[in-house]
Amino acid sequence: MMLESAHAQDSASRDVLERYGNLNVTREGPTIDAELAQKMFRRGNTYSNLQRYDEAIEEYRKAISADPNHSAAIRNLANTYYFLERYDETKPLLARFIELEDAETAALIAAVATLGELERQSRNFEVSIGYDLRAIELDPNNDSQIHIMANTYKMPAKPIKLSMFIVPESRLCQTMHFSFAV
Repeated sequence: MMLESAHAQDSASRDVLERYGNLNVTREGPTIDAELAQKMFRRGNTYSNLQRYDEAIEEYRKAISADPNHSAAIRNLANTYYFLERYDETKPLLARFIELEDAETAALIAAVATLGELERQSRNFEVSIGYDLRAIELDPNNDSQIHIMANTYKMPAKPIKLSMFIVPESRLCQTMHFSFAV
């Protein structure tokens, strides 16, 4: 009896979500059902903890369909795709998470640094440099991020000049000339 009720509830949830944009469409807009989104998010976490990643992905996507601004579901879906090395699916989710976050949290810093890393791996240096600079701005004491920039952007090819930028705690980086290998 309890199983039938859960199945009926899942079916009803799926019908509502499909009616409002389906699961394959990135949607921005009002929340359909915050409680449903939270339920799906928690189920996604459970599946992720059980290493049932396909099911976790499905639940996170449902949560995002119910609440397009559910940043934790967006972040966890991005992290799951990243873990599965599905980087093309990871990048837009990280960008959306970064757009939604208004507090400087460890999750935001990690998302910015990871998106910079993925763009560098794709050799999309014009985009990655923005994320790398933002990662330094968010965490100016992270010397490894500064070294990544120095090593990545000192490549022969077309130069990009960045004017001086100042990071907190009076750390000043001189004018840098970065180049990209094309």
